[in-house]
This record gives sequence, C-alpha cells and structure tokens, in this order.
Amino acid sequence: MRQTGLPAAEVSLVMVTCRSGGVIAAALASFRDEVRRLGIRAELVLVDHSEDPAEADRLLAFAPDTLLVKENRGYAAGINAGVAASAGRVILAGNPDVIFMEGSVAALLNALGDGWDVVGPQFSLAGWLFPPADLQTPGEQVRRWLAGRSRFFWQGQLSRELARWRAVWDATGPVPVPTLSGALLAFRRETFGRVGPWDE
Repeated sequence: MRQTGLPAAEVSLVMVTCRSGGVIAAALASFRDEVRRLGIRAELVLVDHSEDPAEADRLLAFAPDTLLVKENRGYAAGINAGVAASAGRVILAGNPDVIFMEGSVAALLNALGDGWDVVGPQFSLAGWLFPPADLQTPGEQVRRWLAGRSRFFWQGQLSRELARWRAVWDATGPVPVPTLSGALLAFRRETFGRVGPWDE
C-alpha cells in the first residue's frame, strides 16, 4: 500500500525485511531524525519478505510511505521491487538493523553530490569500527587460502589487510574502495537506471 498526495521525495530509504519488526524501529527512527535535521523530504519503502500477515501488520505500525508484501525471492529482488516503488532522486538501500548516526545521511548525500556514483558508510558496533568489505575475487580467495596454511603468507595477508583497513579508518572524507557492503548503499536513481537492477 502507498500513501498518495505526498510531495515528491528527495531521498527514498528502501529496506528489505524478513521478520525484522523487532529491530527496524530504531533504524526508521534514526533515519527520520536525520532527514528532519537536514530539512529534506524523504520516504520510507519497506519490502516485507516474511510471508506472514501478522508481520506485515506489525510493519504498518511504523507508518512507512510504502509497504510491499512480497514472496521471499532474496535480498536483491526485494531491493529491485523497493526501488521500482520509490520516487526519490537519491536511494538508500539497506538492512533493517542499520542505525543512522548523526550526520551520516548528510555525508552520504554530500559524497554523491561530489560525483561519486555509489557510496557506503563506515560501519561501527559498540564504538568499534568494522573493516571495509572483503574483496571476493578469485585471486583474493587464493591468498586467503594460502594465509590459512602458511605463517609467511598469513603475515603478508595481514599486512595488506591492515593497510587497506587503515586507509578507510583514517580517512576524513570519501575514499575509493573496490567493493562496498550491501548493508547500506546510497546511489542516485539515474545511476540505478544506467546500471540496471541488481542481479537476482
């Protein structure tokens, strides 16, 4: 279902849920706080994969602008459906347990405004920074396999990984990385249209 008569959103938050009613409240509240501080129009699009009418009713209580109840065909399918149902010029696509820290949405929007096509945040948990997303190339898989079987290769792999992590942890602005975590991504609608839907 979708509310009508609303002004066009500048930012659409698309979240795919699967029995996530117990964690999504904090995510939505933190996002609403962020866009309120920025003074921008935003919409919330939830795609429920729970296949449970009671869970869908629970999500409705959070007053999303759009709630899509879909068969669970995976995260990518949910994001594609949510983007298709959204209207924002900028789309944030993420997990329902992500908490937006103060200034985080502004930082993502500023990075897009500076010309980056797709951006993601630095994640933290209980004050500890997460490492950036792991590379999933065949060569990197071989290096990890060797590191698990040789102290020499393990030391080399650890040194490379720490240097990669520190480049992100020490950054004061956006930095290029070869891969981003799908836990939260920000991109312009035109970029999504140019690249096409996520692989399902």
